[in-house]
Amino acid sequence: MKKSRRGRDDGELVYSSGPDGARFHGPGGKVEEACGSEALRDLPPDQQQLRIQTDARLGHGKVVTLVRGLVLTRPSLERLAKELKRRLGAGGRLEGATVVVQGDHRDRVAEILGQMGYGLE
Repeated sequence: MKKSRRGRDDGELVYSSGPDGARFHGPGGKVEEACGSEALRDLPPDQQQLRIQTDARLGHGKVVTLVRGLVLTRPSLERLAKELKRRLGAGGRLEGATVVVQGDHRDRVAEILGQMGYGLE
């Protein structure tokens, strides 16, 4: 008789046809999104092409604004996320190299990042 894989701590990688691609089922079967990882060095803002989009799945049914395509180190990502949250007056978090801000703030995020010198797709 085969042993069940339930309860294993090593997780399992599952591929999806959705826009986010692969998902990792971590300990306890919890789904972790593959949102990129931080860089070893910061790329200058004018050389980066960022994508700003909204999503309701990551906000558990509520709309969140995503900033993807950042090529920054972890401390720089944290500073940028903190500045965006402060200027927008909204909560948020980092998921890998993706900044997630609560609410639909696409226009304001684009304006703020443009003032900081970031290129947008």
